[in-house]
Amino acid sequence: MGMDDKRVLITGGRGVVGRAVVERLRRSGADILSVVHTAEALSRDEVRLDLAAPDLDLTAVVARPSAVVHLAAAVPNRSDRRNDEASADLTREIDRTLFQACETWDVPVVYASGCALYDNANPELKTEAAEIGGATPYHAAKAEGDGLFQSLGRGCVARISSPYGPGLSPLSVLSKWLDKAAADEVLEIWGTGEREQDFIHVDDIAHFALCAIERSVSGVFNVASGQPVTMRELAAEIVQAAARGTWTLSGDADPQDRSFARFDVSKARERLGWSAATPLEEGLRRLVGTKACR
Repeated sequence: MGMDDKRVLITGGRGVVGRAVVERLRRSGADILSVVHTAEALSRDEVRLDLAAPDLDLTAVVARPSAVVHLAAAVPNRSDRRNDEASADLTREIDRTLFQACETWDVPVVYASGCALYDNANPELKTEAAEIGGATPYHAAKAEGDGLFQSLGRGCVARISSPYGPGLSPLSVLSKWLDKAAADEVLEIWGTGEREQDFIHVDDIAHFALCAIERSVSGVFNVASGQPVTMRELAAEIVQAAARGTWTLSGDADPQDRSFARFDVSKARERLGWSAATPLEEGLRRLVGTKACR
């Protein structure tokens, strides 16, 4: 059965990752139903639902899809949402609603987890077998969701590293630095600048979701570029992409100075033929162009 025969339910379809997933699956020929929680006008393939509403039975209001991509969570990346127990509990309720529906529907589901659940103080390469945990309330909730969706016979858990693309949160360091470079200002780096992150473009995440659905794969996969960069390297890449701005060490301490983003992505390559295809420099150039058009 090709994607033109599939009806895919996507939660969090208006998020930075969600928009890319919706677009990629739609281009593949899939029929999309995107669940959103917003007061804005809805498009023809969107439905407004509060996934954290008590006793919501998703199967009673949504027809059985062919597959599910579950991206929605109370991510604390907005000024009005903190990384606290409230965000954690909201995330648990959302996950519980989707888990119960997917258990009833018995369809392939891709659950968005995160590489942030690994011990980032460990410099070793992390495979999917590495221990995970929750250093913050929100991450504790995501670790629970990770285990919950693994228990589904048709559950694919995507441990995503640091996603970036159009619509990136203005609170992220990447977004702030892009704005500073565009304004020809100085990018200030905390600590030694050796803290690592693994940035993966949303188009590559969307491609992973497509591969996972097409092959109805289950299990846990690291969805990362496999190419970590230090904060120094990131600042230099942004300045080059923008052709403006400079960077310097601020002299302020970085509490995450000894943070490593080293993730083994061989499992996805071997089982799905998937790997990240967007080099950081290319992705940054695209974002610079997007911001210039705002």
